[in-house]
Amino acid sequence: MSQSVAKHSTLVWIDSREAYLVRWPGGADSVEHLLSDVPPHHRATGTGQHDPGRSPYGGGVPQPEVEGRRLEHLSHFISQAAARVPTDDSVLILGPGTVREQLYRDLAEADERAHRPRTLATRPSGPLTVRQMVATLRTEAGDAPKRKPIKRRAPASRRPSRQAEPVIEEELI
Repeated sequence: MSQSVAKHSTLVWIDSREAYLVRWPGGADSVEHLLSDVPPHHRATGTGQHDPGRSPYGGGVPQPEVEGRRLEHLSHFISQAAARVPTDDSVLILGPGTVREQLYRDLAEADERAHRPRTLATRPSGPLTVRQMVATLRTEAGDAPKRKPIKRRAPASRRPSRQAEPVIEEELI
């Protein structure tokens, strides 16, 4: 998205657990939070495997029925998020993994089928707070958030210590 992007923009931050849709419809922002029901990846539980097809160090070939169901849930979650993105908005998709790339492909394919011209962009991003997402979207839409000036502190002046100097008593001989 560029500075000339018009008034309607949407930022989507997405991973397999949740998605945030931040909209900028002409001067006001709105945030929508979606939670997914995608089951987590299963991790290896140890080295006590009895299946010869698996490595003695855990891991091995993913179980197709478990991973297949996970991918079904993930595909459904991505389509839910894509359905909530307005069709006439410019879209910036952020996220840490490949889920954002899948959402980008889904939106690009839908735009191509409908002959819809709009700007789509994606880039990797770690977790962001809602305020950071709003600030990123405003910057991308060409309306950077106003920054508060930082007051400069006056240089510290050296004042003599308020403690009295230690008195050293000398013995008189």
